[in-house]
Amino acid sequence: MKLNLKNKIKQILPSIKQGLKDIKTVIEEGNIRMFVKQGIAILILLILSHYISGALESRDANVKGKIEALQAQQSNEKEYMASKSKLLSLEPRFPDISEKNNWLLKEVDTILREFTFNPAPKVGIQTEDDSNNAYVVVSVPVELTTTYAGFGDLLASIEGRDEFLKVSEFALTKKSVIGKDEALGENTVKLRIDAVLPTEKVAKALFKDASVTGGKK
Repeated sequence: MKLNLKNKIKQILPSIKQGLKDIKTVIEEGNIRMFVKQGIAILILLILSHYISGALESRDANVKGKIEALQAQQSNEKEYMASKSKLLSLEPRFPDISEKNNWLLKEVDTILREFTFNPAPKVGIQTEDDSNNAYVVVSVPVELTTTYAGFGDLLASIEGRDEFLKVSEFALTKKSVIGKDEALGENTVKLRIDAVLPTEKVAKALFKDASVTGGKK
C-alpha cells in the first residue's frame, strides 16, 4: 500500500509544480482571487495526502501489532506443549504419596537382589522428611560388604533406574583382616538411598490426555 501511495504522489507531483508556477503567474498578474482558489485547492490536496498517509501508517501499525501478538501466542503455545510433554513423561516416574510407607523398601530390596553380597546387606529403618509442602523425601540406610567395583555397579544400578532414586551419602571403610584372604579388596559400605514423592500429582487435573500418555516412560 505504501508503494501505491508513493506512485500516486509521483503522478500528482508535476501537477503540484505546475500549480505553483501558475500561482506565481497569478501573483505577477495581480489576480488574487484565482490565487486564493488555487491555494485552497492545494491546501485541500495536502490535507488529503496527509490523511491518507496517516491512515495507511495507522493500519500498518495495527497489522504489525497483530502479527507480533500472533508470534507471541505461538511462542507461548510451544512453551506450554514442551512443559506438558515433560510433565507427562516425568511425573509417572515418581511414586504416589500413598505408597510412601513401603515403596522405597521394596525398590531397595529389588536392587539388592540383583547382586550377591556376603554377608547379607543390612537394611535400616525408613525415615521421612516432610518439611517441604510439595514433596516428601524418604530415606533408607543400607550397610553391606563389597569391592570397589561391586560398589560402582551398585551405585549405577540405583541411580540409573527409571524411578528417581539417589544415593545421598555413603562411606567406605576398607576391611583388613589378618589371615583371611576373603577380606582382601573388600570394603564395608554404608549408604543412604533417597526417593522423592510428590504430595500431589497434577497431570490428570491439568491435561485431558494424561491418562493415555502419562503411563509411558
